[in-house]
Amino acid sequence: MVNYLTTLSAFKSFANIPVANTDNDQILESVIAACSDAIESHTRRKLRIRSYGVGAIQAEYGGGNGSNRYHTKQYPIFSVTTLTIDNTMVFGSTSDISSSDYLLKKEIGTIRLLPASGLTFSEGKDNIKLIYKAGYGVFSIITGENDTIDFTDGVGTVVATLDAGVYTGATLATEIDTQMTAASLPSDTDAFVVTFNERTGIFTITSDGSVLSLLWNNGANLSSSAGFTLGFSSTANDTSVLTYTSDIGVIGIEQDLEQACLILCKRLYKTHDVFGASRFDVETERVEGERAGTTKFNVDPFPPIVTKILTKFVRLV
Repeated sequence: MVNYLTTLSAFKSFANIPVANTDNDQILESVIAACSDAIESHTRRKLRIRSYGVGAIQAEYGGGNGSNRYHTKQYPIFSVTTLTIDNTMVFGSTSDISSSDYLLKKEIGTIRLLPASGLTFSEGKDNIKLIYKAGYGVFSIITGENDTIDFTDGVGTVVATLDAGVYTGATLATEIDTQMTAASLPSDTDAFVVTFNERTGIFTITSDGSVLSLLWNNGANLSSSAGFTLGFSSTANDTSVLTYTSDIGVIGIEQDLEQACLILCKRLYKTHDVFGASRFDVETERVEGERAGTTKFNVDPFPPIVTKILTKFVRLV
């Protein structure tokens, strides 16, 4: 599971590295991975959205304290598939709790059993099993704000309107596919394939027709275009081919969290042997004479601004 808190294309933009220069991309990706790991260690959380209890990722097990509240280890909560309370730790389906019996406080990762259910999280060790999806990495589509894609197919210009909601990258790709295909059908028979890469944050839109232009720059619904959300630049339309990719990777995490990762990556990047020693986090600098001088760098694990940003992301419970 990818845990990157920024993307290669976003970091290149932040560090003024030409996109076309791919010579050191492998090193840059290792910098992003290392900084993302360091931030997760500092916050004591898995920050990128992932599904727990699906595939190779283990379900969450926790202990009840006799109250009607349980704090998940990862948050914000995106969705809960199964909540089970079982002191025998068999965790059969008969011990599953109905979704109508609890309330989710998604942002803070709290599950509260409703009074009408008569249930509590009974005291025990690892007697709660939770299969759920949690973490940062979602895209909000809002009606009239970022829900339209103007495009030209083999017959004419149409608009696809996305349903309002909160999506993961994968589910948003499916929604785009569905709505662009539906918008094209009245005038053409084009079908679309839309994918999202969790590591790069890149959306790819492909048509099986003869013409596809994405009108990010002068579409009729520019004020409500989804282009920015999907990482496409509005400086020009995308024309002349049948496959287009985002201009910059987008992963749907909190902007300040990604900014913290970018700053930390830049510090590591600037101290790497390959890229020189152009550190930006100078605390004091003294120059005596023509070339003499003493420079003192911040040697804390994180630059002060990064530590400040991460304060609100540190798990307290």
